[in-house]
Amino acid sequence: MKLLARLFGRGAIEPPPYPPTQEILICLKLSNEQIGTARERQAIAALQDRLIRAVQARSAGEFEDLAFAEGFGTLSFSGPSADRLAEAVLPVTRTHDARRGSYLLKRYGEAGLREQSMVLSVSH
Repeated sequence: MKLLARLFGRGAIEPPPYPPTQEILICLKLSNEQIGTARERQAIAALQDRLIRAVQARSAGEFEDLAFAEGFGTLSFSGPSADRLAEAVLPVTRTHDARRGSYLLKRYGEAGLREQSMVLSVSH
């Protein structure tokens, strides 16, 4: 132990107490630039329930938030792997009639660190 202390000093870098969280954002384009119609919000809320079940079934992470703003309904999920979250939600998301401009964003760590987006649909 003393050898390690001499090599690395007393201020050795400690691993974080928990693994870094990754997330996905499912950004569904709405028919207007505000919060969409009541029918759109209801459809996204129903999709949310199915997505939560899919993520839980694969133990991929957990639901974080649903927000309606600036022409999008955005569902966010977090977990240890953005790729695993995406694998859990994509089959369910593809059953939703998403408008042109809808996309899924995978975040690997802190926002802006590394991100990957994919188009969800080209309907409407």
